[in-house]
Amino acid sequence: MQIPIPTILLAGIGSVAALATVGGYGFAPFLWFIYIATVILRVVLPINSLYGSALRQIMEIIGPLSLLAGFGAAWARRRLGSRAVVMVGIIVLYVPVFWTMTKLHPNENLYTNVLEDLFWKNTKQQLVNGVVSYGNAYKQGVDWINTHAESGASVSLVTGIGSAVPYTMFRPDLHYGGFWSGYAQQGEYLLELTAEESSAQFFPYLYASRILVPVYEKSVDGYPIVRVWKNDAGHVRPEFRVSGPVAIEKALWDKDEVVARLQHLTRLQSLSITPASSACQNSVMNAYVLVSPDGTTYRRLYETIRELAVSDSGIIRYPFSGEAAAFIKLFFYGSNDCDASLMHIEVTGFK
Repeated sequence: MQIPIPTILLAGIGSVAALATVGGYGFAPFLWFIYIATVILRVVLPINSLYGSALRQIMEIIGPLSLLAGFGAAWARRRLGSRAVVMVGIIVLYVPVFWTMTKLHPNENLYTNVLEDLFWKNTKQQLVNGVVSYGNAYKQGVDWINTHAESGASVSLVTGIGSAVPYTMFRPDLHYGGFWSGYAQQGEYLLELTAEESSAQFFPYLYASRILVPVYEKSVDGYPIVRVWKNDAGHVRPEFRVSGPVAIEKALWDKDEVVARLQHLTRLQSLSITPASSACQNSVMNAYVLVSPDGTTYRRLYETIRELAVSDSGIIRYPFSGEAAAFIKLFFYGSNDCDASLMHIEVTGFK
C-alpha cells in the first residue's frame, strides 16, 4: 500500500460524495469514481494479473484518485461549514506523511503506509527493494564509489545493463564497464540493486550476495535496496575462503543425464568436465545443471553450461555460487552425442 492514508480517507469521502451527488457537477466526480473502480476491478479479477510491480496500474489512477480526494475535501468543507477547520485538519493529517517522506529522501518512491506494516508486513519486501526503486537506488551506490574507491579502480554492474547507470555518473579516473573477475577476485567494485531472493537467479548476483561481504549497503525501513561489493580476497565471507577438491562417491550415466553423488553435503565452487570428443563437448555445453541435497528434489540452476562455463585446454569449468548439494546432475537438452561414461568430472567445494 503506497498511497498515503489521508489520501485514501479523502478519496473515500469523495467516493461517498460522488455517489450522493450523481448527476451534479456534470457527472465528473461520478466518472472519476467509476474510472478508479474499473481499474481496481480489472486487476483483481482472477483472469487478470499485475505486471511491472503494478506501476502501470498505479499510474492509471493517480489523476482520478487525486481529483476524487480533492472533491472529498471540498465536500467535507461544505458539510462542516468551516474552510479553516478543514484545511487545518488536512494539514495535520499529512504531517506524518511529510515527515516520513523527509526521512526516506531520496527514496520517496519506496514509501509504504501504515496498513502495510499492520497487515502485510511479510510482503513488504515486494514493495521495498532496489528493483522497485526503478533504478533510483543506483545513484546512492555510485555516490559511495565516487567517494571511497581508490584511483583507477574498476567498477561494474552485477546484472544490470550499462544504460541503467551512465558512465558520466562516475569519477573520470574510474574504469566503468563489463569487467568481471569472478573467483579470480581481482578487486573490482560491483554495484547492484537488491532483489527478492526468489528473483535473484543469475550467477553473478548470487556470487556477490553469497560469497562477498558488502562494503556499502543502503537500506529503507530495514530492507536493503542497493549494495556495493569489492571483489577481492579481503572481502570474502569466512565460510568461502578455503576450497578444495570434493570426492565423487559414485557417478551414474544414462542417455540424457549424468548424476554425480558426492561423499557429503558440500557448498559447491566449481564443476570441471573433460568430454571425450568435440561432439561430446557441444552436448555438454548445451546441458543444464541441477543440484540436490538428497538426490530426490533437484533445483535447476538458471544458466546453462554454455552461458556460464569457461573452456580451457578441453576442460569445461562451470562455476557455482556456494550452493549446498550432495548431488549434481547434468541434463543433456536436445541431441546428445556423448558417451557420458567416458567423461571425466571433478568438483571443487568450500571447506
